[in-house]
Formats: sequence, structure tokens, C-alpha cells
Amino acid sequence: MHQVWKFPLMPEENEVELPVGAEVLTVELTSQGPALLALVDPDAERETRTFLVIGNGTDLPEGVAALHYRGTAKVPGAFTAHVFETTSVEATA
Repeated sequence: MHQVWKFPLMPEENEVELPVGAEVLTVELTSQGPALLALVDPDAERETRTFLVIGNGTDLPEGVAALHYRGTAKVPGAFTAHVFETTSVEATA
């Protein structure tokens, strides 16, 4: 059995505990701010995944090797929240 779960996001970096194999469906604006919606197996083990909430014109952090766009939520009167899932890599000499 699968369910859709909502995960609130804060500006900048978010470490989110998701069931293994969770599929990110969309990003939406809730009364508390941006949130990630994912299709999950509630009985699956959990894993930590990292998401960045970036506004327009914001520099991305160094060391980010790959960004996977997950959605955008417009916060009226505040900013546009673009959500990316990240993959970090070790710096090489």
C-alpha cells in the first residue's frame, strides 16, 4: 500500500527523512510555506535525503555535484521557492 505524504521545507538546506523508494511528486505552497509531496510506502525503512530551497538570483552552494529539480512554489509577497534535491561530492585536490 502506498500513500502521499507532505514534508514541510524551510529556506536553504533541508534534510528530510523519507521512506526508501519515495517518489517526489510535486512542491506546493501550504499555509506554513513550501512543502514537498511524495508517494511513499509507509512500511519502508527510512533514509535521509537533502533538498535545497533556493530563491531567484541566489547562488548555489559549492560542492553540489548534481541538482535534481523537484518543483517551484511561489510565496506571495516573499519569494519564489525553487526546490532541488542534491547530491554532494567530496572535494578533490
